[in-house]
Amino acid sequence: MLTPEERAQRMKGIMRDRAARRRLVNNLVPGLPVDGDPPETRRRADRMGDALDGVMDALLAVPNTFYDNVVSKWSELFPGTTARPSRFEEDAHAFKLFLAVPNAGAAFALRAQMPRIRRTLKTLDGAPKKKITLIVKIG
Repeated sequence: MLTPEERAQRMKGIMRDRAARRRLVNNLVPGLPVDGDPPETRRRADRMGDALDGVMDALLAVPNTFYDNVVSKWSELFPGTTARPSRFEEDAHAFKLFLAVPNAGAAFALRAQMPRIRRTLKTLDGAPKKKITLIVKIG
């Protein structure tokens, strides 16, 4: 049970909130959102996906000097090859290098060159001691 002083205090709080709500409702301008800022002062909202892409890129960007060397020297090491390194994954067992080719014919032609590419990559500076796996992606 509330004492008369506690009841008066609670009623005062309720009335104060009601008065604040009444002022808000009475001062609304038709056509504006409840927060009341006019459209000309609003800026375009950023997409959540763009923000997440930026965060994920920053978190997932793992520098790898071997991959950087492969990308920069690819045309010198393998002239005439239509494949290009697109990305890499490194796990406990292997270094996976993804090669992008323009079409299925180029992927088929690359199959014969893959042992030579693997041997050449093993001789580069900073080559991983793990197995180098080449994965071909069309497109």
